[in-house]
Amino acid sequence: MNETNNSVRDLSPPGEILAEALEERQITNAELARRAGLSEKHVSQIINARVPLSMDVALQLERVLGIPARFWNSLEFNYRAERRRKAFHANLDAFAGWMRQFPVAAMRRTGYFGHAQVGQRVQERVEALLHFFGVASPEAWENEWAHVTARFRKSSAFNPNRFALVSWLRRAEIESQSIRCARFDSGRFREALDNVRRLTTDPPEHFVPKLVQTCAEAGVAVTLVPSLPGLAISGATRWKGAEKALISLSLRHKSDDQLWFSFFHEACHVLEHKTATIYIDSPADGDPDECRANEFARDTLIPPRDYLRLVSGGRPTLSTIRAFAESAGISPGIVVGRLQHEGVLDHKTGNGLKRYFQWDHEAPPPAQTGG
Repeated sequence: MNETNNSVRDLSPPGEILAEALEERQITNAELARRAGLSEKHVSQIINARVPLSMDVALQLERVLGIPARFWNSLEFNYRAERRRKAFHANLDAFAGWMRQFPVAAMRRTGYFGHAQVGQRVQERVEALLHFFGVASPEAWENEWAHVTARFRKSSAFNPNRFALVSWLRRAEIESQSIRCARFDSGRFREALDNVRRLTTDPPEHFVPKLVQTCAEAGVAVTLVPSLPGLAISGATRWKGAEKALISLSLRHKSDDQLWFSFFHEACHVLEHKTATIYIDSPADGDPDECRANEFARDTLIPPRDYLRLVSGGRPTLSTIRAFAESAGISPGIVVGRLQHEGVLDHKTGNGLKRYFQWDHEAPPPAQTGG
């Protein structure tokens, strides 16, 4: 027997490997005990996995058998860890109620778990959730996310499922970790917003990487994460420390006017609310911070003077909208969205000027009519 050939068996009890080594060398338990300075009882207990194989014994076995101590230590550690892991997994069924509060099927379908394979068994799903949230147990999850949910700032009329909401926020957090950001600089971020506004005419394969890079250079990590069933939110803003802001967008409404309005809405929270609060974009109920963010998004995309010029002659035609958007350097869909919101256009007219998006896991969006 040698270390290399047996390293693949590092989940076997160390005593099992020790017994084989003794047999190969024709050494009895009693002889090993004498040569290693151990009692026969201790040797028997190690071989039968009744006691752990200590570091001191590993060094003694190295001297007697010529098998490195690190090999025995590795066997012991991996064997004990696997036993603990199996014991933990055997108890995961007790957390079925906790697991079922999460939209696991939707999370799996939309890629929340990355490349991890998530099966149908309760144990597999509980384990996937623990890895996803980076916690050791459901109790640890509650301790961590009860703290986070206490920081939510949302409409009093909006009461989303907190399990779905924190799952969405966690996915955004995971994606933001791979975005290398400069230290936040409000001046640079305001400059970045001018550049971002010009991206509204680009297709997503162009504007998404540019949006992420431009904002990262100013200290803001932007992520686009699919929403979950029943989670009617368009975006959220939070801070990770004092020098990195996170803007998360859900692409809830699929259209370019809604996407860009949501981004600039969240950008206002970044500029004006550098706090531990998590701002969740939800149905407005007169909250002054949300109203201010809506005004910021509206006026950044289409300045008031330009908008008045557009509507001063009455209801603009689609060709007028196209020309106005081109001169303003923004997507015509944004102009249509603003006119629909203000009641200048009905909610069917002009939708053909909007650009509609979809996630990779979705079917193509329905064909639009009305312009």
